Amino acid sequence: MRQRIFAIALGYEDNNDAAWLSKDPALKIMAGKAPESSGDLASQPTLSRFENQVTTKDLRRLSDWLLTCPPKTELHVKLEWWTCGDAPF
Repeated sequence: MRQRIFAIALGYEDNNDAAWLSKDPALKIMAGKAPESSGDLASQPTLSRFENQVTTKDLRRLSDWLLTCPPKTELHVKLEWWTCGDAPF
């Protein structure tokens, strides 16, 4: 599941690049695997089967669980744009 979440976060919205990404060392680290000693991550067919097995009942249970769990931490994101001459560094 981590592999798919991080692939989406990196801009890979579908599983077309799964074969190439399954060997990527950075994605392996993000998925909790050792890049040198672990095998490849999930293949495109495996990821597709995983995504297609989710039912409406599963989504409802996830939704209910998310609504009952208070957030443990707050996430604050600050975006700043600098023009060439205004950067503080």
